[in-house]
Amino acid sequence: MLQERPFPIEMVIGEDCSTDGTRSICIELQRRYPDLVRLFLSRSNAGIGLNLINAFSACRGKYIAIVDGDDFWTDTRKLLKQVELMDGEPGLAGCFHNVMIKCEICGRDHGPYYPQSLRERFSQRDLIHGNPVPTCASFFRNHLFEGFPSWFVDEATCPCRDWVIHVLNATQGDYAYVDTVMGVYRLHGKGVWGGVCGAQESLPIRRMEGNLTTYQRFTEYFGRRYRSELRQLIATTCVHLALAYRKEADWPRFRSRILKGIRSRGHLLELLRIGAVVLIPSRRRRYERAAEVRRQRRLAAEQTP
Repeated sequence: MLQERPFPIEMVIGEDCSTDGTRSICIELQRRYPDLVRLFLSRSNAGIGLNLINAFSACRGKYIAIVDGDDFWTDTRKLLKQVELMDGEPGLAGCFHNVMIKCEICGRDHGPYYPQSLRERFSQRDLIHGNPVPTCASFFRNHLFEGFPSWFVDEATCPCRDWVIHVLNATQGDYAYVDTVMGVYRLHGKGVWGGVCGAQESLPIRRMEGNLTTYQRFTEYFGRRYRSELRQLIATTCVHLALAYRKEADWPRFRSRILKGIRSRGHLLELLRIGAVVLIPSRRRRYERAAEVRRQRRLAAEQTP
């Protein structure tokens, strides 16, 4: 989406040796718009984390706006509105807006990301509890923190990188919410976190596991600060994961999340109650039979043309 702007911008693209034709498109964009596009080509696939760090390090502007290849902006004044907001409130670290959700699987729009308005400000504590910022809506000041944590690079230790960026930024100020739709968040079957219409039944578990890992990283990063809140968040997430794994009769992961939740010193009675149920042989077999029926149904659905 072309942007109306009285200020210069640069488009920083980190192309990480894609095999789907993205590289040739990026090269053509740079050829056509050499004064606008700054393209960084990797010689090998370095991974999302390192590619993101390199792209961020190359950004020279006062502000950074992120837009993934799947998503797009719909308001020609999006950047102008966010710049005006941030210039008018120097104490803000960043801001974001509402977006529409479009499913590429069913072809339908699923309405706004936030059907009801949110609060106007989000502190670092608010952002630690959960990430409210759609990636294509994010806008924040450059150079708000010194460097990325060592665990940011690896997908296993940092599955929710945009969330981490917002939390680190918020050390220098709040995030503001603009209750206006100015972009589209696209969901499709190959997305990492986006799934709808039953396309990815494992998605809720993957999201919760990503949240759990991120809470653990925040605990390590902030030390005593936010520790009690993060322990409760870890325990709550473990409760939901234990229930999900119990439903799937995935006993090793079920036990792992029960134990992790207990070690976090939160929701002890709830975790013990959830765990005690499967000690009854008849209840355990019931979960296993139901899980097998669901697996057979999924298999049949996948084989149906």
